[in-house]
Amino acid sequence: MKRFMLILLLPLMLWGCNHQLSGKYSDAIGATSYEFKPDLLGTTGTVVQKTLGFETQIKYEVSGDEIRLVMPGAHLLMQMNKNGTIDGPLGVTLRKE
Repeated sequence: MKRFMLILLLPLMLWGCNHQLSGKYSDAIGATSYEFKPDLLGTTGTVVQKTLGFETQIKYEVSGDEIRLVMPGAHLLMQMNKNGTIDGPLGVTLRKE
């Protein structure tokens, strides 16, 4: 019985320990924002990128502290920092709103 309960609870425990990337992050002047919407497990999802009035939906993957935006023909790498900010493209720092 204990083994059965462990098998049932293990996925829930692992899911609860997962640090999901979610919410809206923007640069200091508000010209660019990224709103992360995780899938069920939290390591993948969709991000809505808004820049100067243009909006794009992009798939993303999280591996450790690395965020990979998956676009046709290219990937954009971003870095999550321990203080909760994200190092975005061209040296832009994104902060959670």
